[in-house]
Amino acid sequence: MSRRQAQLQKLWEELILDNLDDLVKSATNSLDSAIDSVKDAAGNINSERAALNASLLEAMESMDREKLELWLREAVRSLDTEKLERWARHSLAKVDAGQYRRLMRNRLGRIDKDKLDEMLKEGLRLVDRHKLEERLHALDIDKLKQVARKSLNEFDPHKIEEFVGARVDKVIRSRLDALSAAELEALLKDKSAALKKAVVVDAGKAVSKKSAEVEVKRGKSDKPDKVTKDRPNPIAKLVGTSFRLGLLSAAGWIAYSHLFLEHQVPLPKAIAAELFTLAYRPSGPLNIYQDRTGSGRPLVLIHSINAAASSYEMRPIFQQYRGKRPVFALDLPGFGFSARADIDYTPEIYVNAILTTLTGIDAGPADVVALSLSSEFAAEAARRRPELFHSLTLISPSGLYQHKNSGPFDDLAYPLLSFRLWARPFFDLLTTRQGIAYFLQKSFIGAIPDGMVDYSVATSHQPGAEHAPLYFVAGKLFTPNAIERIYKLVNTPTLVIFDRDAYVRFDRLPELLATNKAWQATRVGPSMGLPQWEKDGDTIQAIEAFWHSVKEPAKDAI
Repeated sequence: MSRRQAQLQKLWEELILDNLDDLVKSATNSLDSAIDSVKDAAGNINSERAALNASLLEAMESMDREKLELWLREAVRSLDTEKLERWARHSLAKVDAGQYRRLMRNRLGRIDKDKLDEMLKEGLRLVDRHKLEERLHALDIDKLKQVARKSLNEFDPHKIEEFVGARVDKVIRSRLDALSAAELEALLKDKSAALKKAVVVDAGKAVSKKSAEVEVKRGKSDKPDKVTKDRPNPIAKLVGTSFRLGLLSAAGWIAYSHLFLEHQVPLPKAIAAELFTLAYRPSGPLNIYQDRTGSGRPLVLIHSINAAASSYEMRPIFQQYRGKRPVFALDLPGFGFSARADIDYTPEIYVNAILTTLTGIDAGPADVVALSLSSEFAAEAARRRPELFHSLTLISPSGLYQHKNSGPFDDLAYPLLSFRLWARPFFDLLTTRQGIAYFLQKSFIGAIPDGMVDYSVATSHQPGAEHAPLYFVAGKLFTPNAIERIYKLVNTPTLVIFDRDAYVRFDRLPELLATNKAWQATRVGPSMGLPQWEKDGDTIQAIEAFWHSVKEPAKDAI
């Protein structure tokens, strides 16, 4: 028997022995149920209950605990541990992560916290402390030390380092959380003063060195060439100092990001609506906001892709149609309440996520509204499965600019951005409150709507929030020449809503409209990429006029 099999067998023995009393109680309950069934059948419950209970107690008292324990040990030893282990792995492999999470949420939601507290307190009162102390005193300390040393020798030092690093990070975080704002500010000022002092000392040394070189030059005027050759170039020195300061600043930000920034802030719902989950194997569960109180054709809303994207972007349209028709808003993989797994994000993952949503809501062909880069994914989904789409509306879609060949360094962008040491700090730099406000303001002519910056900050400060956006920043999610490879091949009735946009261009929109008669366009302005917020009334009017035009041919056919 191998060492792993022996450990597994010993574990099963201990589990059974520790739960022996529960097993006996379970057997007692089973016997009691059987006896009750017999008494009910005989119709003689009251007269024979005392006798039956006495017989049951007598039978239980006559059980030889040692024999029962010996029998259980033999039963455990007879198990084929390899088959048991294979069965366990096979069972775990079949677990649906989304279904498991839903089950856990349902179970946790039914727990009575007061009753749970009472049970825990009662359990603590029933603990035999004297017996526990005796077992602790009976431990062989030397033997435990030997086992610990042997186990440590078998540890992977890299795993130990990761474990210690995580613990140190936790301790540092707890100590920083304990500091008041004034104490933390004083600490940072001290560090800043020390840093400035070090820079001044370095500068003083440089000035002293330069003075010495001047004196040497004056005293040895017969060797001017050598002095000139040895004297440092001031421009090179300035560049070197700037580089060192920049490197120091970058190192400081990386440390600050890893140690001090909170990456799991409370995340409220982007839309005040029910969330439901769909299993999705490539990236993990998809979460979808829904309101099914209305009737008619379903409306599916798909937000854009950016560093802080979420269904919050589509909230005005969701609010407009909730209660009037079934309306859904999808959190794309890597965003919102959907899984943010560390995987290779590709356009294919997002196309299939949209198809999974349309089939999962099971409500028939839908009117789909997509924003910016997600327009490419929605159009490709419509090209593949047109029967799932009644119409397609694309707000400020990407992929309509003049095709541009990729540069020689494009393939290196993601490996550089995703390097583990600075991937999250780089993303944190993009998603500071000031950074988010700066980029959002480019999408609005007027002021940014209340709450949008706050929600963007919250959704970008979640575990794994950097994975999908880094693929976007590196240009990995755009389809080269999307107008030829996707848009011109889509026969679903499609509306393009556009005006000005700081991030996308519409150079080839006239060419697309002339080539594909299923497409039409409406200019809603003045706007800068999010007309559903600044020009919500005009946007809704344009969409409804488009839906009406799609319905007309069907009425004529009837």
